[in-house]
Amino acid sequence: MSVKITGVNEIIEALSKKESDIRKATNKANTAGAKVVAAELERTVPKSGIIGSSLPSLKDTVSISNNKTNKDTMQSYVAVGFPKSTSYRIHFVEFGTIKQSPQGFMEKAVQTTANDVQAAMIAEVKKVLR
Repeated sequence: MSVKITGVNEIIEALSKKESDIRKATNKANTAGAKVVAAELERTVPKSGIIGSSLPSLKDTVSISNNKTNKDTMQSYVAVGFPKSTSYRIHFVEFGTIKQSPQGFMEKAVQTTANDVQAAMIAEVKKVLR
C-alpha cells in the first residue's frame, strides 16, 4: 500500500509567500511603534536654556532607524533616539550630573506610550496579514 501526496510544491510556495508577508508585517509594525515613541519624545524632550546656540535643538533631532535584526536572537527591532551629533547631550539630561538632577524624559516616553505602541503594531500587522 502506498500513499501519493500531491500539491507539495503549492504548499511550499504558499508557506514561502506567508513568510514574506509576516516579515513585511513585522517591519511595518516595528516602524509604526517607533513613530509613536518618536512623537512622544519630540513632545517631551526638554528645551535648551541656551539662547542663540549653534547646537541643533534636541527636539529636531529625534530619529528612527531602519529595521534591524539581532543576530543572536533573530528578533527584529527599530531604534528610536538621537544621532551621534546630539546623543552625548542626552546622557546629561536623562541621567543628570552632579549639578543637575535627572529628568528621565526618555524612560517616561517609553512607559507612557507602551499601550499606544502595542495598539499601533497590532493594527499594522492586521492590515498586512488580511
